[in-house]
Amino acid sequence: MTAENPRQVGWGILSTGHIASVFAADLALLPDEAVLAAVGSRAASKAEAFASEYGFDRAYGSYAELAADENVDVVYIGSVHNDHFGSAKLCLEAGKAVLVEKPLTVSDAEAAELVRLAGDRNLFLMEAVWTRTNPLIRKATEIVRSGELGPVRHVAVSFGFAFDGDESHRLLDPEQAGGAILDLGVYPVHGVNLFLGEPEKLLGYGSYAGTGVDSHAAATLTYPATNSHPAATASVLCTLEANVPTRLEV
Repeated sequence: MTAENPRQVGWGILSTGHIASVFAADLALLPDEAVLAAVGSRAASKAEAFASEYGFDRAYGSYAELAADENVDVVYIGSVHNDHFGSAKLCLEAGKAVLVEKPLTVSDAEAAELVRLAGDRNLFLMEAVWTRTNPLIRKATEIVRSGELGPVRHVAVSFGFAFDGDESHRLLDPEQAGGAILDLGVYPVHGVNLFLGEPEKLLGYGSYAGTGVDSHAAATLTYPATNSHPAATASVLCTLEANVPTRLEV
């Protein structure tokens, strides 16, 4: 925050890839709320080019320098999946609020550690699942939770496309925690959880790319009846093998 405007938040961007570029461009649309304080990359030249293009005040050739910047209040982490945990931990330990691009981490244990660390330090930590704040999704959630449509009995969510890139691409690279579930499956799972919460049972199916990462995953989820809600089911699909509708049905 700045002394002149306590509503302004100093943003730091960790990594300079495509999704970080999209996020930085959107931040620039909020000059009254967001200060483009600093960007960090493992390559100083990339950080400098990014800062110049998007109007950030400072550029650093390491993530540690970004985390130590006293003008940064919150860090957006847009690096590859398997870097999320280490970078988020670095920033939380430096006292920064953290917004991590999905997936938050690549394991339950890592996610639990970040949540614990943020809680111990009373710091904001969030997974950047943009659909949770989409106006249409928020309105749909409001309508369903009002009871206007009656109890939810089934939710179906699908998201995917036919990926035809090289096997060295991060989507298919096991060394970068690639695969359909971590890259795409976050959205269907969040969509189902919005309306039904945690399932009682899950039956899943998947197939694998030549690199060993999952390229297609589908699951049926069941929810038991309660005193306030009848039994329900859900189906989720994420795939890198076919162009499927991007759809959430309740």
